[in-house]
Amino acid sequence: MKEHKLEIYLYFALLAAALFLTYKIFEPYLYAIIFAAIFAVIFNPLHKRVKREMGRHHSLAALITLLIVSLLVLLPLILYGIQLSDEVKNFYDYAFGAMQGGGVMAKLTSSLNNLISTTSPFGVQWPVFDVAETETYIFQFLSWIRGHFGDIFAGLTKFFFNIFIFLFAFYYFLRDGEEIRNKIIKISPFPDDRDEEILARLRLAIVSVVKGSIFVALIQGFLTGLGFYMFGIPSALLWGGVTVIAALVPAVGTSLVILPGILYLFFIGETSHAIGLLIWGVFSVGLIDNILGPKLVERGIKIHPLLILLSVLGGIAFFGPTGFLLGPIVLTFLFTLFDIYKTIIVKEKTLS
Repeated sequence: MKEHKLEIYLYFALLAAALFLTYKIFEPYLYAIIFAAIFAVIFNPLHKRVKREMGRHHSLAALITLLIVSLLVLLPLILYGIQLSDEVKNFYDYAFGAMQGGGVMAKLTSSLNNLISTTSPFGVQWPVFDVAETETYIFQFLSWIRGHFGDIFAGLTKFFFNIFIFLFAFYYFLRDGEEIRNKIIKISPFPDDRDEEILARLRLAIVSVVKGSIFVALIQGFLTGLGFYMFGIPSALLWGGVTVIAALVPAVGTSLVILPGILYLFFIGETSHAIGLLIWGVFSVGLIDNILGPKLVERGIKIHPLLILLSVLGGIAFFGPTGFLLGPIVLTFLFTLFDIYKTIIVKEKTLS
C-alpha cells in the first residue's frame, strides 16, 4: 500500500516537472500558437467550404485556406501595424512639440475655454480646461500609447519568426483540427459529452465576441481613419487605431474620437471639412454597429460591452498589443466556465 502511494506521488511529481519544462520550452512561441488556434476556430467555416471543393485533399485545402486568410487578413494587418508603429512615434514627437510654450495645444484649449464661456447658458466665466493640466493628461495618454504600440515591430527578426510559427501552427490546426480535438477529449478527465459541451461553448463564445464586438470595432476604426484622411486630419492611421478601442466603450463609442476631430477642424477654420466629417461619422461610422452587429453576433455567451472594453485595455497592459484579442478571449473562457457550471456541477449535485 505504501509503495503504491509512493508510486502515485512520484508520478505526479514527474508529471508536474514535465509540464513545467514543456511550458518553458513552448513559452517563446505560446502567443503565436494561441493566435493560430483562435484563427483556426474563427475561419473554420471558410476551411470547411474549401474542403468541400477539394474533396479528399485535406492538406491542399488547409494550404489554400491559409493563403486566403494571409492575403485578406494577415497581410493588411501586418502592413497597418508597421505603418502604425512609425506613425505613433511621429505623432508623439509632433504632439510633444505642440505642447511646448504656447503651441497648438494651448491655442486649442484657449479657444475651447472661450467657446464654453461665451455660449454657456449658466454664465461660465472661469477657464474650464486648465492648459497645463490638460497638456499633462494628454502627455500621459500619448506616453501610454507609445509604450504599448510604438515598438510593435521593434524586433523584426523575432516578429517574423513568430509569424512563421503562427502560419505553421495555423496550417496544422486547420488540417488536423478534428484529430487534435478528439485527442483533447480523450485526455481530459471529464466525460466525453461534457468535453464536447465545453469545447462547443468555448468555440461559440470566441466567435461571438470576435465577430460581434472586435470585428465591428475594426471596421469602425478603418472608416474613421479613412474619414480623417479624407478631411485632412493628421495621423489618420493612428486615430483609426484609437477608434477601434473607443468603439468598445458602451453608448458613446466612436464619438470619443470623431467629435474631437470635428472640433479640431472647426477651430482651425476648416468648417466645411468639419461638417463633412460630422456627416461621415453619423452615416458611415455610426450606423455600422447597428447594421453589422446583429448579423455578426451568434447566439452564445453574452458579455457586457463594458467588460469587453476593460478586458481589451487590461489585456493590452498585461500582454502588450496582442492583448487586444487575448484579453477578451481570456474573459470569454472565464464566462464559458461560469456558464457550464450550471450544467455540470449543479447537475451533478442534483443527481447525487
